[in-house]
Amino acid sequence: MSIRAMYSAISGLKAHQGRIDVVGNNIANVNTVGYKSSRTTFSQVFSQTLRPQQAAASGRGAVNPVQVGSGVKLASIDTVFTQGNFQTTGRLFDLAIDGGGFFALTDNVNNISGQQLFTRAGNFGLDPSGYMVNPATGYVLLGRMADESGVISAASSLRAIQIDTNMVVPAVKTSNVTISGNIDSLGSPSGAGAVNNIRSLFNSEGKALCLQVGDVLEFSGGLVGAVVATGTDIITITEETTLRDVISAIESAINGIAGSAATVNVDEQGHVLFTAGTDNLTNLTIQVQPGSGGARETAANSVLATIFDDGVGAAGVSATSGGSQVTTTGCFREADVATSVDMIDSQGTPRAVALCFCRDTSAATPNNTVNYQIMVPHIDGNDANGSFAAGTTGTLVFNADGSLQTPTISALTFDPDGSFAMNGGVEPLSVNIDVSRITQFAAPNTVTVDSQNGRPQGDLDSFTIDNGGVIRGVFSNGMTRELAQVLIASVPNQEGLESVGDTMFRTTMASGDSILGEAGLRGRGSISSGTLELSNVDLASEFTDLIITQRGFQANARVITTGDELLRDVVNIK
Repeated sequence: MSIRAMYSAISGLKAHQGRIDVVGNNIANVNTVGYKSSRTTFSQVFSQTLRPQQAAASGRGAVNPVQVGSGVKLASIDTVFTQGNFQTTGRLFDLAIDGGGFFALTDNVNNISGQQLFTRAGNFGLDPSGYMVNPATGYVLLGRMADESGVISAASSLRAIQIDTNMVVPAVKTSNVTISGNIDSLGSPSGAGAVNNIRSLFNSEGKALCLQVGDVLEFSGGLVGAVVATGTDIITITEETTLRDVISAIESAINGIAGSAATVNVDEQGHVLFTAGTDNLTNLTIQVQPGSGGARETAANSVLATIFDDGVGAAGVSATSGGSQVTTTGCFREADVATSVDMIDSQGTPRAVALCFCRDTSAATPNNTVNYQIMVPHIDGNDANGSFAAGTTGTLVFNADGSLQTPTISALTFDPDGSFAMNGGVEPLSVNIDVSRITQFAAPNTVTVDSQNGRPQGDLDSFTIDNGGVIRGVFSNGMTRELAQVLIASVPNQEGLESVGDTMFRTTMASGDSILGEAGLRGRGSISSGTLELSNVDLASEFTDLIITQRGFQANARVITTGDELLRDVVNIK
């Protein structure tokens, strides 16, 4: 009778009430970050058979069973893991997964092999200890950590992601420098100016002076009046010594020998001009005072001899008292092209190094030869605590097509501070200079330093997070270093996950065990930094479901009302 119908209707009320609860929860979480909506499905309760089926027999057809259902039940509440829309936040540690998978978190950094929770809500931040956490729960994000050298190994164990915001990367001293560009094959030589650093200059043929800090220039021969000038010191070369300093020192040295009033100048072409004072100048020659410079000193003396010569008679410069000014046949010449680079020492201090190039225009040398000299900072090589640099001069020889014959040069070696205790133990620098990309064409000079691999100490300045979840630190010295990697968890049956609140899930026997791996691999989605995944609730669908559910609830209530009226009619039968 109507009692069965009333019980069926009651089951319908309960089922629809459950559906309204689900719809209401979806609507309540329409703005919850990372929320995944739920849906309900109904199924029929068992049926009562009023007449069984009958098979066909002796000319009679089969008879279908007669059954009446006993109502409806809530069959399942399923989580819908469709992708939610993205919202750009601009906040670095806001992460969203574009595709499948979950962020894995732990509530105990000391036992990450224990309970792990999973979420699509990527609103993370750093706590005071540097752990990357969900600020609402304090649960810590899991992933891989980089080793001390900044390498994240695929074999690294699962760790709670922790970033040391006070991280400092040590200085890396320069060991390689790369230079490129062109040296004009048709460039015209240019005389040196008085303000040019003496160590950057060449002679009129383009031969390097080969002078270094600590070299002492002296008169190696000649007379001032009747006084022998040999052995008289002129000047000690420093990092700042200019051509003007050298010329002035020569004048002072001459006048200090015999009280003469000689003058020494340099013209626009780099020639040295001597005017005798009260005493004749006879065959004055200049050299580097013998020290520990070895072959380099010999080369320097050879080049100095080509400059300080009047081209008359014996070597050197002679000028008569009261006579005319004497001009040297040789001259000081500027580099055709120069560039500089800050090389980093072992303590992270930049050391300015200049590289000067000059075409060799001597008759005995082919026009495709370029001489170079490198100006480096170092302690006086003649000092007990100092040392002369090596590899500061050399030659580049080019082929007819403008390419280098030999694309390598000797390593540059120098000790910026010598062995003084006050230098803090700075190690000598040994630098390989790659010149393989230098050419010699009839085109403007463009030689420049492309790169050097040294870095000063760097403080952690900012972060980046790429689509693979790799967190990189950007340091104040320009270095970028891997710090950690966010891993993505996948499960065989994500609908089998159990919700535990706070937009998080845990695995069950129905879901299967989680597998953590890199974003973008094996079905896992990529990670987007500065973005959050919004709720996937569709309000239009939810409102439609709400109306349908309301109608279903009302219809079941009407069945109960109708059944009640039928029972009342039965009771009222007389």
